[in-house]
Amino acid sequence: MILLACKGSGSTVIVRLASGSRENIQTALDLGAQGVMVPMIATASEVAQFVQSCRYPPTGSRGFGPIRASRYLAEIEEYRKSANQEIALFVQVETPLGVMNAAEIINSKGIDGVYIGNGDLASFINGDGLVHVENIQQTVYDVIDLARAASLPVGLPTWSPEEFYGYVERGAQLLTIGGDVNFLSTRAKSQLIAVTELLDAAARRNGMGRPAISLQDG
Repeated sequence: MILLACKGSGSTVIVRLASGSRENIQTALDLGAQGVMVPMIATASEVAQFVQSCRYPPTGSRGFGPIRASRYLAEIEEYRKSANQEIALFVQVETPLGVMNAAEIINSKGIDGVYIGNGDLASFINGDGLVHVENIQQTVYDVIDLARAASLPVGLPTWSPEEFYGYVERGAQLLTIGGDVNFLSTRAKSQLIAVTELLDAAARRNGMGRPAISLQDG
């Protein structure tokens, strides 16, 4: 549904896959994604397989069935001619093995950017998922520097404007800020705090208890 909603917009839709299986890549692209992001990349040989799965023959091995991607066959010839050049492949480096092989991964032919999973890195390396400790930050900086040296766009998730801008200054270009669950929970929490403060103030003035507070769903 999201792919359909975005089809008529100016957005470039990249689908973050659950895994880099041929089936996952094929399904996302045939449904109209303009690119895919593959998680948990460990080696350059894996990247080569994913590049093949994203491209039609003779340069790749993607099967031909872009029903939705070609606007239900209305633009089938145009899609076939342009897909190999326009489909984007992003890979995620988020394991110790991926970091160890980061230079080879980043210099692999056919990828369009690298995304650093710093939360997973912190979980694997330190066992706690805390991303702002020194060794995790340094690991992130090292991967950013490798990508910049290869002129490959690089980025990672961020959770505040300050963090976002800090990585921009470091040279990152593929950055996200927050997320839907984060936005929902943060807004809900702020609303509950505001209401609680108003009710508590009224209760102190009037010497009365405050009513229960609940959230209403859609």
